[in-house]
Amino acid sequence: MTKRQEFKVLQTYEDFELREYLPCVIAEVKVLAKYSTATSSAFSSLFNYISQGNESSQKIAMTAPVIAAQRTEKSESAEWYVSFVMPSGSIFDHMPHPNDSQVILRELDTQTCVAKSFRGRATDELSRKVA
Repeated sequence: MTKRQEFKVLQTYEDFELREYLPCVIAEVKVLAKYSTATSSAFSSLFNYISQGNESSQKIAMTAPVIAAQRTEKSESAEWYVSFVMPSGSIFDHMPHPNDSQVILRELDTQTCVAKSFRGRATDELSRKVA
């Protein structure tokens, strides 16, 4: 079973939760794409990294969620940063260097986020609906 990124529920509302995600290490890839294709565009590079595509040929456990964040103004095609969260307890300095130069490792501090659960795949239409 895929492990989930660690978090604390700060408050539960009718349609969402306010969560505090603990510090973690992520592997991320930047893509210029529509939301609907950003995750699939980056997925193979990220999956390759955790499947021994790194300097020590180390397998790294898959965790959830896959994060897709836009850091530019909304447009038809935009810069998306798609990330895999490394397993709990991962230390940035101890992570193997990715073989693929598109994969960048970063540390994230504690973050407070709104989380809304849904079934199925995240789509552009669904993201606009829940926002």
